[in-house]
Amino acid sequence: MSKEYKTTLPLEVAIVNIPANKILLKSEKIKLNIYVKATGYNLIGYKLFNKKIKINATTAKRVKNTTHQIKTSLLIDEIQQQLLIGTEIIEILNSTIDVELGEVISKKVPVMLKKSITYEKGYKIKGEVKIDPDSVIISGPEDKVTPIQFVQTSLLKKENLYTNLSEEVSLNLKSKPKSVKVSANSIKVTAEVEKFTELVFTIPFKIINNPNQLRVETYPSKVEVVFQLELSEISKVNAGNFEVIGDLAYAQENNLSYLVPKVSKKPSAVQNIYINPQKVDFIIRK
Repeated sequence: MSKEYKTTLPLEVAIVNIPANKILLKSEKIKLNIYVKATGYNLIGYKLFNKKIKINATTAKRVKNTTHQIKTSLLIDEIQQQLLIGTEIIEILNSTIDVELGEVISKKVPVMLKKSITYEKGYKIKGEVKIDPDSVIISGPEDKVTPIQFVQTSLLKKENLYTNLSEEVSLNLKSKPKSVKVSANSIKVTAEVEKFTELVFTIPFKIINNPNQLRVETYPSKVEVVFQLELSEISKVNAGNFEVIGDLAYAQENNLSYLVPKVSKKPSAVQNIYINPQKVDFIIRK
């Protein structure tokens, strides 16, 4: 087995030291055929251990679009150092190695929370559900990154919630191309949940857009404003904080026999507001 032989070694190539602004687009195996003189022991070693030859990507030169080439004539010394002692390169049969390298781009995209949340009766969320981070950086080949407009989370499902929410939710990256990297794998979801109550205030009905100062009577003259409010906010809200209006000019322009009541002023803490009745009859007195 110590006898020397001349033969062709088909060795797999591993592209290394890829520049930070580049990405290897194709993962197909690259074979390098090297005509060598080596002992029988060495030749058996190559077959047993499936040795890979590391080729530096910085030696690649762009020839067209994403196609880059590496001249093997410049790699003889580099490859020789990676072969088993006693193996001598006679010739590298591939004149070039073709490598597909794409440009790496990065962009920020929003995170979309996929959720299904129901609350215990009398409880609601205070404000909004918050997510952190609310956006992520994605990077990869331009043709893969450009179409991505957002990243969605896995489903957050909560039923009959009555306490504050604080939970880690993973991003749904199953459909993400393998060549695309995301700056985070999960987000933190938080929300304040408070007990709410329903209140009803009777509010005077105010007419606007009556430039001719017509004498208008409405039936009824007051409306009910029904809304929900956190228990902690009840003492801060009274009927004087609300204003309900009806647009006379709009009703006349559209030949309506009624006014449409709308809330023009309300406290910011009020939620799910409703007016009763939703139509207010009116007559114009001469």
